[in-house]
Amino acid sequence: MRKLVKTVTIYSVPAGAVKFTVTNNGKVGHNFVIGTDQTLVLAPGKSQILEVTLVNKTYAYKCSIAGHAAAGMKGTLVAT
Repeated sequence: MRKLVKTVTIYSVPAGAVKFTVTNNGKVGHNFVIGTDQTLVLAPGKSQILEVTLVNKTYAYKCSIAGHAAAGMKGTLVAT
């Protein structure tokens, strides 16, 4: 019998100004969306810095390219 296990990782940062350095290490375009902020669609090997201000709450983040979040390109960030 096979047992399927899903690992959930939740990251935490202090509330306030947060700088994300987003790098696409894949082979197709990706972006990064958190709250109402997002990067451009980044070509493979490209990077972008995204500066946001986070309040005390839980944020979902993801790649908004069709099918990417469903394939696992998503997560949770808690600002405290």
